[in-house]
Amino acid sequence: MSELTEKRKRGRPPKPREVLRRDVAGRELVNLDVWRMVESKLKGLSGRRSVSRACELIAKEARERRETAPKLVREMLDRHHKHLLNADTLRRHYADAEATRKRESSVATYLERELARLGPWQPPKGT
Repeated sequence: MSELTEKRKRGRPPKPREVLRRDVAGRELVNLDVWRMVESKLKGLSGRRSVSRACELIAKEARERRETAPKLVREMLDRHHKHLLNADTLRRHYADAEATRKRESSVATYLERELARLGPWQPPKGT
């Protein structure tokens, strides 16, 4: 009879810790990639140099590229890189990456090396 009175847990079961760690690590990599793109874009801008403007330009270029891309590339962009199409999402990823960069000195030194190695951001040619 105790089985009948026992309450069943509702909702989705919790994820294992290693899956959560992997999810967080993946999100941080996406954030750092967005940070690198925005900083590289800022390097190439003349005049008004703001993060918002750089994010808007990246999102605009991604939307233009998506319109002319083959169907397979469009599907991949929609499935895996949807954050590139929205300037607000890019700004949020940039802010999260900036917080990570300020919090962890090893990440900051790595990003400075990467930024020095890269030139101004250019969209890939010939898709």
